[in-house]
Amino acid sequence: VQPYGFYWFLLAEEVAVPSWHSDAPEPQPEFVTLVVPKGLKSLLDGKGRGELEDGILKSFMPYQRWFAAKNADIAGIKIEFGELVGEGQDEHLLLGVTADLGGGDRQTYLLPLDAAWGEENIGHGNPLLPYTVAEVRKGPRLGALCDATHGAGFARSTLKAMLADRTVEGEGGTLRYRHSPTFTLESDLDTVAIQRVGVEQSNTSIMIGQEVIMKAYRQLAEGVHPEIEVGRFLTDVAGFQNTPPLVG
Repeated sequence: VQPYGFYWFLLAEEVAVPSWHSDAPEPQPEFVTLVVPKGLKSLLDGKGRGELEDGILKSFMPYQRWFAAKNADIAGIKIEFGELVGEGQDEHLLLGVTADLGGGDRQTYLLPLDAAWGEENIGHGNPLLPYTVAEVRKGPRLGALCDATHGAGFARSTLKAMLADRTVEGEGGTLRYRHSPTFTLESDLDTVAIQRVGVEQSNTSIMIGQEVIMKAYRQLAEGVHPEIEVGRFLTDVAGFQNTPPLVG
């Protein structure tokens, strides 16, 4: 390697962006402040739920890459189910949100939400702003209500629930977390690095240490997803070694 070198740079106004480049969604022009005296649980009933359904989610969802009906008119938003999951810093609100579209079409999406407390989380330039749904206030505390897949708590608590085969009974139904009997986690989930992977499209992928990739399917439908059904058969039944095993 030579001890000296230099680079030529050209600032071009009209040129195609690289294939790996992805712009973050545009943040909301301004955020509504939701008062949550009982924490995130306050958003499941009363005024908080009404504000989410009547306008906040209707403004937020079309800006997200996973929302498939970007060019459609949204006639209304309804929270089909909501459940508070996890504890402490991993607590999040797991929502199923249905968008009523023009022509009678309906689409339901998974939207986990958590709170990033601190006024710095709603300040200009914060990387969470494009994924922030609203401001939240609990007494003197102010923070951001965000898509929980952008933090570590959602992935950590979901994998913990899977490994424990936990069942959560909610008002709108039952959440069942299950893991493959062939899988054991070697990392400490409380300290392992957790980060989102690649560009978000219709699904969201999250890397948990070097052992697990978690995929959050955004648009929901009835029945078992083929990727899960096939992966479960190859892992638990066939014992196939040449594909990544299904964790849960």
